[in-house]
Amino acid sequence: TSPASQGTGSDETGKSVRGGGALYYVQVASFRDMERAKKLAGHMKGAGYPPGVVSAVVPGKGIWHRVFIGPFENKGAAREAAAAVAAKEKLQPIIKETQETLF
Repeated sequence: TSPASQGTGSDETGKSVRGGGALYYVQVASFRDMERAKKLAGHMKGAGYPPGVVSAVVPGKGIWHRVFIGPFENKGAAREAAAAVAAKEKLQPIIKETQETLF
């Protein structure tokens, strides 16, 4: 269940892209308040997960700060991490599949 860490490059936007398959991230929470997102990311790091915070504009709702862990090389590893987070942290994580690194 180790995070993916190889086989990346970058595209014309400067985001890293994986050549050879999808990456999987687990979104553990989303907050309007950046400080709450950073606090949870710090907690996730302390629990041994590789966290990141990604801010996004949600139409009609403003800016939300999403806390992710990952990336994971396959969906099975992401599912395992999501299940562990759900059990230990009492959160309702969701899995995101992408070709780009999120953070």
